[in-house]
Amino acid sequence: MKGIIMHEMIHVLGFYHEQNRYDRDRYVNINETNVTDRGLHDFRIRNSTILDPHGAPYDMESIMHYSPYTMAANRAYPVLTPKPELAKGQILGQRFALTPIDVIKVQRQYNCPEDTSNLVSDISPANLHTSCNFDDDTCDFHVKPASTDVTSWIRITQSTPDGPKAGYTNGLDPFLYVSVDTSLMTWLEKNEQEMGKTTESTKTLPVETTMESKISTQTGKSTEGKDVTTINASTKEAGQSVTKTTSAADEKQTSTKTMTSTAESLTRNPTTADYLGLSTAPPAKTGSTDGVTGNAKSRGTTAATSGPEQPVTKIGSQTKIASTTTTQTKTTKAKAQIRSQNTETEATKTAQDDTSSANLAGSSKSPKLRASLFTPIMKSETAFTCLQFGIYQKDASAKLTVYIAGPLLYRQPVQEYSGALGDHWGLVRLSIQLPVGLWYQLELEATADNGAIALDDIYILKMMCP
Repeated sequence: MKGIIMHEMIHVLGFYHEQNRYDRDRYVNINETNVTDRGLHDFRIRNSTILDPHGAPYDMESIMHYSPYTMAANRAYPVLTPKPELAKGQILGQRFALTPIDVIKVQRQYNCPEDTSNLVSDISPANLHTSCNFDDDTCDFHVKPASTDVTSWIRITQSTPDGPKAGYTNGLDPFLYVSVDTSLMTWLEKNEQEMGKTTESTKTLPVETTMESKISTQTGKSTEGKDVTTINASTKEAGQSVTKTTSAADEKQTSTKTMTSTAESLTRNPTTADYLGLSTAPPAKTGSTDGVTGNAKSRGTTAATSGPEQPVTKIGSQTKIASTTTTQTKTTKAKAQIRSQNTETEATKTAQDDTSSANLAGSSKSPKLRASLFTPIMKSETAFTCLQFGIYQKDASAKLTVYIAGPLLYRQPVQEYSGALGDHWGLVRLSIQLPVGLWYQLELEATADNGAIALDDIYILKMMCP
């Protein structure tokens, strides 16, 4: 939001978009056939008498430059891309902060002394934990190795039939990709090697380097599904979500009852996020999302009942007894009838239990795709941490869940994003409040029954999301 305000303020000060410059064709390519009718004027070249560049070089990272997919009629394909020889490592448009060239042009326009010494950027080293656009490798990020139940992310640069047609950073860049179709992934990875575009495979994550595995090693217990912290969610007016996590060493003695109530509280108080253009869904209990919108709802199955109401057989006292034999015969028949009814009831109950168990197993079946990307292990230096990334989700079943783990934190969900975006990239910003000095690691886990998921341009900032 802050970057959008700055962009509009520069318009007020008399500046056009950077791609309107007369020399723009030396630096970027524009696919005008994919521009919306209302967006065509934003790509029209202006001569130097109308748009004075003030002697400044063309700035692809300017806050006034459009990103690759802005004003695209088909948002699966980029409109703007840098010239291929300029593409490597190049950001195309951003809304983080003014660049030094942006500032100098404003100063020259109004005859002010040129000074950029006080310029502060959200993505400056002082504000940045880590980032990766996956141009050469996976930076400090690691992927979980492939196994029988885990699919490994791959880094590719080419168009995919069930995923992105290009990268998110500048429309020509590599991105991380995973698909339910493993044969397609093998074919794409082979193509990358043949084209010579893969200089280094994605880094697999040694088991001992995850926070989750370290906790498991120390305690001898799995950390899956355990929650020993309290998470309170609050939604801000701008639609941005802040998830607050509180933890301390003295909470290690938390009782089982408290842990259970905390987990229930997490489900009852879902979070939302500043998720631009995407529908969001809070973390839900395992198996309790509908698989279409990601909204939490009841499973639709209940615990097995005890069957039909148990019939009660009353055997009253006999007022007239012809003989002892007759009485014994009637009593024997009555007992046999009760045993028969009890047997039928137990059979009905067993059948219902089996049916209920089968339904429960079917509703909680594992997804066909499961892949995890881990951030470096980091130390919280400020009250807020911002996670920002580009995401592509093809198919309603495709979900991405952000988890957090640490020495004082068992692995637990922070936010889940459902696959309702469609066939194009979107931007996610998630602010997380953590105690200063806390060591932690984030995990981005992709799951799907169909389709594909892709990630690109990840930033982790030492601040609340802009």
